[in-house]
Amino acid sequence: MKACRPVNYSVVRFLFGPVENCCNPEGHFVKVGLCAIMENKAFSGSVTHPIMPKELDVAKRAKVIEWLKTEVLDQVSRLFKALWEGSTSRIGDSLASLIMSSYILGRRLGIPYRDLDEQLLDKLRKHRQEGHQLEDWYQDISALEEHMRKR
Repeated sequence: MKACRPVNYSVVRFLFGPVENCCNPEGHFVKVGLCAIMENKAFSGSVTHPIMPKELDVAKRAKVIEWLKTEVLDQVSRLFKALWEGSTSRIGDSLASLIMSSYILGRRLGIPYRDLDEQLLDKLRKHRQEGHQLEDWYQDISALEEHMRKR
């Protein structure tokens, strides 16, 4: 195996890309699927180093969060279209997908489902106590609170 050029790791910038040959910490080239390209400012050129699982996981988690945010917007758009068309089944499907995407987004952001349920119950209780219009007119807040408690 070829020895890699020495690198000063104090000034390194990561770029992600598919690379077949990477330089391992011992200074030897290894075959991997995805590498971080580390550009050394101390000399012209760059060396590569395999991505550590944690770094790859952070990038993947960030990508999933961005995707889930677009899913939430997409479901809101689908809901508005279903409302315009008056399709009860599409309205229900859109609302279910929106709730599902919101729960999963919360989980990806570090909020367990149970905590999200508790926060929802706290918000419902607060709105009921403050006399929210939907509670005054239709008792929707207390009905949803009751439904959440029975689950």
